[in-house]
Amino acid sequence: TMLGVTLAPFYLLYIWNHRSSENWSLGICFCMGELINFVLGLVSRLMLWHRQQRHVCRLDALSPPFPRAKWPKVQLFFTHYMEPPEDSVDPLRQAVQQDYPPEAYVVTIFDDGYYKRKGDVHETTEIGQQMEDMIGHTLAALTPLGLAGIRKTSREACPEGRRGYRHEVAPGGSSIIEFRAEGLPLVRLVGRRKGPDSFMKTGNLENALWNIM
Repeated sequence: TMLGVTLAPFYLLYIWNHRSSENWSLGICFCMGELINFVLGLVSRLMLWHRQQRHVCRLDALSPPFPRAKWPKVQLFFTHYMEPPEDSVDPLRQAVQQDYPPEAYVVTIFDDGYYKRKGDVHETTEIGQQMEDMIGHTLAALTPLGLAGIRKTSREACPEGRRGYRHEVAPGGSSIIEFRAEGLPLVRLVGRRKGPDSFMKTGNLENALWNIM
């Protein structure tokens, strides 16, 4: 940035002294355009250096109070593949302890390593089972009743009967394992059953946006 600011005046002086004498009007327009470009670039860099004051108004600080029942619904997504489950403990713990009504948001982990495809059969992987256990134990540590206070259910997201379903990213559907605990948001673990082409992380995200939400 400093080098550009230092050399720019010499550049402007050079193009002014070497402008075309045969078409002086075009030369002046070109020089003016370069001058404007230099000034705008300088202003832009000064704005980047200047500290921006962001005024944040919390929903629970509004006057008159904004009813908590009307707070917008929030979806928190995490993607996972074959990383060690313990790497997800702290992010999950922080996610479920947001300063937000727990009934107004959902935490979903899209685990692309939950299933392993062998021919036409999808088997739960060891890492996938460890992720499932990790979620249960992490939530149990945040509830007074421990594991006894965790209600776990599972359901299927199938290609049939859903409009706009992206069949190519999860032709075998997806398993949705839901964890509920008093005082905590709903936590979901989603494992998609991939076809011959998994589309990697793009497929995982498309499955999240089009087939699960």
